[in-house]
This record gives sequence, structure tokens and C-alpha cells, in this order.
Amino acid sequence: MANFQYIIQGFGLQMLRPYIYGKLTEAQLEQMQLPSGGGADYPYKDIGIATRMDTGAEDQQLKSIFGTLVWADVKLNSGKRKIADLPELSLDVVLVEISQTKNIVMTAIQGRNGTVKEYINDGDFNITIRGGLFGGDAHAYPIGEVRALDTLMKAPMSLPVISEFLRIHDIYDIVVTDYRYPQQEGFQNVQLFEINCVSDAPINLIEGA
Repeated sequence: MANFQYIIQGFGLQMLRPYIYGKLTEAQLEQMQLPSGGGADYPYKDIGIATRMDTGAEDQQLKSIFGTLVWADVKLNSGKRKIADLPELSLDVVLVEISQTKNIVMTAIQGRNGTVKEYINDGDFNITIRGGLFGGDAHAYPIGEVRALDTLMKAPMSLPVISEFLRIHDIYDIVVTDYRYPQQEGFQNVQLFEINCVSDAPINLIEGA
């Protein structure tokens, strides 16, 4: 059983950890002498209780291509505000990072150290979405999903987004600023992506009389 550990470490198959550990009994896991510490290690006791942020019953939970439960997924151009001319795309294997800068005017005054700060407002959220698209088998490139994602990236408009993680911060629309598609060495059925975008809030213009 210890061979699983060396295969995972040697070939960088971290995503297989939840699947392998979830299939083994606790006695088998103890024989494997699991490594302790390290953020990359999946604690096997937590496998099976992971949930999506917006999920109720376990039978309603989605599963990724790896057989693990999907948590904090992202859906682009989905829901009631879906743009008809653009495809809808669900990103299950994804990580999201957000940051925000406040808009503050800092004025230097003669004879005074430092500056006077005048708070203006909260700036846009800067959002980075990293993940991967996967084909159905080891030799199938996800060309359909990649084309759909590329169409969304090139759209000259803000995109509606559904994400429980983003909704916590009241983010419902994003504007893509740049994106990249790095290739993964040794994998034919994987297309990684990284999307940088900013939050957007619709503005309703009222024509005066």
C-alpha cells in the first residue's frame, strides 16, 4: 500500500489523493505511514464530509472528474441573466482569489508629517480564477470547453457569474482584463487557464425629462 504514496509524490498526482485515500480502509491508511504536515497533503479523515458552499443534501452534490465532491465552483454566463449569444460554462476544478483596494486621496500638507487621508469609496475587486478543463479520457483534449471559454474571454462586455464564494462579497458580474492558457507537460487531456478580472456593478441611467 505504501507504493501509492511514492507514486503520488513522484509523479505529482496530488489530485488522486482524495480518490485513493477515500477508497482505503483506516487500517490500510495506517499501514501507509501517511506524511504529516504540509498544506498539500489531504487529511483522509476529512474526505467525504467536504461540501459545496451552496449544497444541501449529499445526494444533490456534484462530483468532479476525479470523483471528489465539488466545492465552490464557478459558473460563467449562467442563470436568469444569461447572455443569449454567449455559451454557458461551468468550472468545477477551480480556485478563486480576490483582493480589493480602497480609493483614498492622500494630500501632503506643508509643515505636517505624513498626509491627510480622504476616503472616497471602495475600489473594484480584483479577481483571479485559476483552474483546468479536462477531457473525457487521457487522450481527449477538451476542445469544446476550451472554445466556449475562449468565446467568453473575448466577449466585449461584462459577464454574469454565479459563485457562492463571490456572492459572499456581492460579486455577480465580472469584466475580464486578461487571461492565459498554459500547457501542462505530459498531459494531453488537460487545459489549464488563469483569468484576471475585476468586479462590475450595473449602472442604471435615467433619462431626464
